[in-house]
Amino acid sequence: MKDRFPMIASIRACWQSLRAGEDLPARSQIDPVLLGTALPHAFLIERSAPGVFRFRLAGRHLTDLMGMELRGMPLTALFVPADRTRLSMLAETLFTDLTVMEMQLSVPGAPPSVAARLVLLPLRPRGGGEMALGGLQMDGTTAIAPCRFALHRHLQEPLHGLQEDAAPFQPAPRPFGPRLAWSRKED
Repeated sequence: MKDRFPMIASIRACWQSLRAGEDLPARSQIDPVLLGTALPHAFLIERSAPGVFRFRLAGRHLTDLMGMELRGMPLTALFVPADRTRLSMLAETLFTDLTVMEMQLSVPGAPPSVAARLVLLPLRPRGGGEMALGGLQMDGTTAIAPCRFALHRHLQEPLHGLQEDAAPFQPAPRPFGPRLAWSRKED
């Protein structure tokens, strides 16, 4: 079966290939060339306070979806107001619990065929700052900018459970084993 979100798989594979054992990649190791065709879907966020994550860099795909440059904007700007607090709490676990996060998203008002996936991958802290490499890919099109997403399900896994043998430029094996399940949005 074809992966609906190959750019997310490429970003994960790049991140995984930069890990040395259990260590996290450093921000300085994230080379745009390594991201290849996934670069327009990639971004870097920085944790500026508990639960507050701001874009440091964002690829063209994200700026097109939002209709503006995202540098300095909060990650929550991509989401509908009802999901912003939940997103902040989930993203916080990247650093408090050292996890990787994937989220299934939708666009309110768009056809059900329009879906998106977001991944957040922690980086090694430097100088007191905590950052993460992320990726967002949309399957289907919507012509309305700014595009806001609803968070439907998320999957997180502790870093110690991730595969360590993914090669660069290869989609990483799905690290989520049967012991984990997608959480659903509480209605």
